[in-house]
Amino acid sequence: MDRTLDPAVLATALGEHRPGGVLPSAQELLASITQLEIAAFGRDQEIPDNVLATAWLLHGLAAVEPEAPGFDPVRTRQALAVSAHVMDLALADERHTDTERLRIAFAAQAGYRRCEQEPNATAVYRQVKNLVDFASSLPAHLDTLALEAGVVFLAFDRPDLNRALAAWRRQFADLRELMDGDPLAGTMYGPAAAVVEAVHLLRLFLSFGDPDRLQDAQDLLGSVLDGRAGRSDPPARWVAAHLLGLSAQGNVVNSRGAEGSLQRPCWRRMFPPVRGRMRRTVGVRRSPRRRGRPLRLRPPGPADRPPPRRAGPARGPGSPG
Repeated sequence: MDRTLDPAVLATALGEHRPGGVLPSAQELLASITQLEIAAFGRDQEIPDNVLATAWLLHGLAAVEPEAPGFDPVRTRQALAVSAHVMDLALADERHTDTERLRIAFAAQAGYRRCEQEPNATAVYRQVKNLVDFASSLPAHLDTLALEAGVVFLAFDRPDLNRALAAWRRQFADLRELMDGDPLAGTMYGPAAAVVEAVHLLRLFLSFGDPDRLQDAQDLLGSVLDGRAGRSDPPARWVAAHLLGLSAQGNVVNSRGAEGSLQRPCWRRMFPPVRGRMRRTVGVRRSPRRRGRPLRLRPPGPADRPPPRRAGPARGPGSPG
């Protein structure tokens, strides 16, 4: 946070200041953020509309349009950090609806993730955790389901992610069964279903390292962006664009240059590789077709069972146990 509030960082993120322009000066934005942080201690915080608009503009230019003129890797990183910090503060503004809070939270998480401030993404999730709904029916929250999936995925909370995905995927499976097995693509449920399934596949990729899962997830996210999954869910397209950017190799800017975000150590800590006894339990093996292929699952076989224990020498009643 201290780096984010550095006037030099703010100046780099905002670019050249033009009086009367859309963006404030670095000093004006710093004064606004400072007032917001002071107000946060009194729990009476309303973020000015122009400050939140500045955060959304920086977020859009840096995260959604990374090739925008004037946005080199350093400015992109700092713009994401500044916008994420402002949106983090904006979550304390009680004027926002639940849908707005989910949008702000996901934008803040995506910004923190892209500028390597992962713990802050977890803290953001705690502020909107109660808005991730995996108990209601699909129609009850279809308009925010993709946002919820994105928020819980970027939260580093594996138990919550597992519970939510299990509930949502079961509901979509039941819906497909009601439709006699017809695909949901092209229906009102298509975009949200594709985002949920893509998050599930990204989770499998992070757990087992199978690049096929990553490719399948990216294909699903692409189907949301190009409309094949359906065209009735703009928030799902926005979430899909961010997740596709985070999952694409070489599309995330950090201090070491361009690098695939999902390859960073923080994700490996969240989804540790499957080894040893667990591999025997779930039947994980490498594909025999090519050396070095990622881990795959299969039913446990006889070779996976631990060897029988040898019987020790008989012990008498007085033998030490």
